[in-house]
Amino acid sequence: MRRFLLFFFTTFLLQLSATEGASGKMIAKNLSINPASQAIRQWERLFKKPKWLYKKFPETEKLTDDELLLLKEYLIKHAADSDHPAAAGI
Repeated sequence: MRRFLLFFFTTFLLQLSATEGASGKMIAKNLSINPASQAIRQWERLFKKPKWLYKKFPETEKLTDDELLLLKEYLIKHAADSDHPAAAGI
């Protein structure tokens, strides 16, 4: 029983720290989404209607609202036509 509780508690803490420490860059990297693959207006249009976003990137359906907001901010900030586009390979 002790091992089970220890395992459960450790797993819970790891998940908690993974989601709290997440940034838009980490989320995009984990989902293999390149922010420079689209322009700012294209990202805004995708996030305006989530069904379009989920169709293009099905993995985003599992994200929480907070994670989606972080991802949106990152993708728009580093879009192809932004002041700081993401470099290739990042």
